[in-house]
Amino acid sequence: KSGFVAGFVFVKPDQFRAARASVQTPLWESVTRHPWDRRAFKRIADIARGEGYELLHSHTPRSCWAARAAARLLDLPWVHTVHDVSLVAPAGPTQWAISQYTIRQSAQADHLIAVSPATLAIAERYGLAGKQTMIRNGVPYVGPLPEKSRPVQWTIGTTALLRPGKGIEVMVKAANEMRRRHL
Repeated sequence: KSGFVAGFVFVKPDQFRAARASVQTPLWESVTRHPWDRRAFKRIADIARGEGYELLHSHTPRSCWAARAAARLLDLPWVHTVHDVSLVAPAGPTQWAISQYTIRQSAQADHLIAVSPATLAIAERYGLAGKQTMIRNGVPYVGPLPEKSRPVQWTIGTTALLRPGKGIEVMVKAANEMRRRHL
């Protein structure tokens, strides 16, 4: 509808196929097993060339490695979205090494999109990409609810990755503050 044609390449063994909502959008597989998986990167480049794509976009460390390599092979622009605040707090030496490699790779993106002020600050601290934009992730605030629609008792739930930087602590603090105020 917007004049763009998109396609997806999943880089992790078949986690994306079942989860995606856009089932009419073309989908290919190029499982990327490590940061130097040249066979996977070449497959993505072949798909992009064959389908005539003019821009590559990545969202995760694994897709960062793949998109960066494929973009380089094809001399295409590449945009990377930084979601993962845990890049700066990896769990162990292997994760730290992969994190550092991913940071170096994402620094070569033509444009970087951060999904929160925290990820934008991380991007700026690490010098990731010369051009940066912040597009807030999540549900936009729509204002206070009308009095008549406020329930007597709230039930609040979340579905998320429970790890540092994902903001679950904000929800817990907000719930405590609501209780403190007798809301």
